[in-house]
Amino acid sequence: MKKGFKQALAVLLVGAMCVSVAACGGSSKKETQAATEAAAETEAAAETEAAAETEAAAPSGDEVVLEFPCIWVGTDGKAEVFGQMVNDFNTEYDGQYQVDIKEYTDYDAYQDYIRTTISTGAAPDLFSVKTQADVDLYASSGKIMDLTEFLASDDMAAKYTEGVIEGAQVDGVNYAMPWEAAIIPVIFNGSLLGDNPLPTTMDEFVATLDALKAAGCATPCSFMTANNAWTAMLWYTFAIAAEGGAEGLVSGEWNTDAMVAATNDLLKMYEYAPSDAIGAAAADVNSHFFNNETAVYTNGTWILSNIQANAADGIYDNLKFAAGPNNTIIQYTQAYLMSGCVDDAAKQEAVKAFLTWITDADRLTALSNSSGAVFTVKTNPVDNAYINAIVELRDNAEIILPSFESAVSTTCANDLSPQLEALLSGDITAEEFVDVLQADNAE
Repeated sequence: MKKGFKQALAVLLVGAMCVSVAACGGSSKKETQAATEAAAETEAAAETEAAAETEAAAPSGDEVVLEFPCIWVGTDGKAEVFGQMVNDFNTEYDGQYQVDIKEYTDYDAYQDYIRTTISTGAAPDLFSVKTQADVDLYASSGKIMDLTEFLASDDMAAKYTEGVIEGAQVDGVNYAMPWEAAIIPVIFNGSLLGDNPLPTTMDEFVATLDALKAAGCATPCSFMTANNAWTAMLWYTFAIAAEGGAEGLVSGEWNTDAMVAATNDLLKMYEYAPSDAIGAAAADVNSHFFNNETAVYTNGTWILSNIQANAADGIYDNLKFAAGPNNTIIQYTQAYLMSGCVDDAAKQEAVKAFLTWITDADRLTALSNSSGAVFTVKTNPVDNAYINAIVELRDNAEIILPSFESAVSTTCANDLSPQLEALLSGDITAEEFVDVLQADNAE
């Protein structure tokens, strides 16, 4: 199992088949001559078009501006250093290229903007998506730049470990560049955990929650159901691995018994959650952990900077980390860069320059050190001991699998929150919960 899951990537490909049909038949000498002349005209037109493209790609003296609706702004942990990376790019390419950031601090609003923009017009010059399902969906629009040749170039290919670029392809084409990775352990408030050992099995996790509750932490488990049900979704992913359903989650061929057992595990975790868990959003679940109200938290490395900046005194300095039940770590690509520059050769060159810039190892190492984020591109060792500890957990994990959200269809991921709230409210059973989500995943 270890070798299989160490390389597992949730790639949900939606293919589009193109068929060309050529008809042949006998022809007269006049028809042959006409065909020859037509072919010559076609060739001349092609040469003219190629020349126009070459001219468009050449510097014209006018600065090429790329608009980039972006979520790495505001209070996002990457905002300051990523913003500096963009400013430095604009300075380096002053008069040639410029990237203009359009700030989106609400991710749901950002997603709605991207969907609407692509469905009603052209895709943005630069934008990010967070799942392979999003890549597949937007690739089928015909409005996304082909990055295959660019990512296969020696300079770019050398930045990635084997299989990462190929894992992001749709029918052999790279419409997106993998950029930010998610590595997700279980995070503990060490001060509240006290002398309790770090758990390793689902039964031990429940026993730890019981011990924390007995010690005075009334609601030790961080849990939310609103939006993408983030923390609950991650608990569900860990539970699926604990119940033997990891391989089915990756392949899409769900083990129904394992999924139902994992759902019952999730119901058990909910018993230790705050009273506002149903309907809680990210701000709520963070507040509980940041204020010593919960002790066990599921999130990725990027949350470290937020904990350091905003949690109560002593929490950041006493964090502890463990793999999920059965030595499981969640890992997947959580940010892909895409471009809508399909017909503008000059903008395509600007896009390539910017993507090259933001995949530089030194720049990404600085971004990791400042934010806690990790990347699909190979970087230098970072200075953050917590990140290194989490990476070590990943390296020693028996099971590495993508999150439930990143492994399933967009329909299934979007339906998780309402179905979960129905489950926790007692309106549906664990079996019905799994049946609905499995049907969603088939869409």
